[in-house]
Amino acid sequence: MCAKLVLKMHWLPVKARITFTILTYVYNCSIGNAPTYLTELLTEKHVGRSGLRSIVQESFILYDVPFNKKSTFSDRGFMTAGPKLWNDLPSSVKRSLSLDVFKKNLKTYYFSKLYDLF
Repeated sequence: MCAKLVLKMHWLPVKARITFTILTYVYNCSIGNAPTYLTELLTEKHVGRSGLRSIVQESFILYDVPFNKKSTFSDRGFMTAGPKLWNDLPSSVKRSLSLDVFKKNLKTYYFSKLYDLF
């Protein structure tokens, strides 16, 4: 019964809502709408065209994930968590044209992933 209520109200679970917020910050960094103190925490690595036919022709941005020797609180920081989450997203969500479209695509992605609806 609780799952039906959550689906009816279009709510994401708490963990997914936290990652949703982090990814909207990363998206804003990638299009240049974020404050500089957040943008400076991310290091871009560009992935472009390749000779393989299976790889999509358009280029998009991936971020370097800093290496940590131990699993500590630094793994939960924006500098580490943001790039990890961003790099795991499908490219169709990353290439959204605006913030509203990105949020819609991200929410659809999470609902399909969490609830096996689609």
